[in-house]
Amino acid sequence: MRTLPMIYGAIMLCGWIFPPAALAIEVAQRITDREIIEQLTLIKAGQEKLSQRLDDTIQNTNKRFDDVNKRFDDVNKRFDDVNKRIDENTQSFNKRQDELNKRFDDLFHLILTLFGSLLGLIMALFGYIFWDRRTLIRPLEERIVHNSQEIAAFREWYREGSERMERMLQALREMAREDARLAAVLRTFSLL
Repeated sequence: MRTLPMIYGAIMLCGWIFPPAALAIEVAQRITDREIIEQLTLIKAGQEKLSQRLDDTIQNTNKRFDDVNKRFDDVNKRFDDVNKRIDENTQSFNKRQDELNKRFDDLFHLILTLFGSLLGLIMALFGYIFWDRRTLIRPLEERIVHNSQEIAAFREWYREGSERMERMLQALREMAREDARLAAVLRTFSLL
């Protein structure tokens, strides 16, 4: 803060010490009308050249912008072509997907039909097995009852027959005591 008043003071001191330098004005030479016209002509020619250059620059810039616009048009055309290809590929993909979905639906219906048919055949097989068992068991039961009756009759006959045989064998043994030839035959068959 102290330095600021010191700077102002130094400037004022210089203004008092060197007053002619502070009020110095340079006097210019007088310019004639002819010189002014020549200078204006030169300025006008320069402006025309500058205008011509500016026009050329604008034309070149416009040409460049037109070239850039053409390039953008080419790029837009390429993007349109790419979009068209993408749309065609999307439509083709959607068509294939629809066909695939239809095939899956057809395959699902075929599998469902085959499964239903197989289930129906299995149920028919169980029905046939049940029916066959019932028809097979009845004759078998009848045979078993018939065979058990025959076995019971055979046992009765065998029991009666074995009692008869035992009595016959007893009779033959009694006769073998008196007949030597019969005793020899019974010994041969180990019945004595």
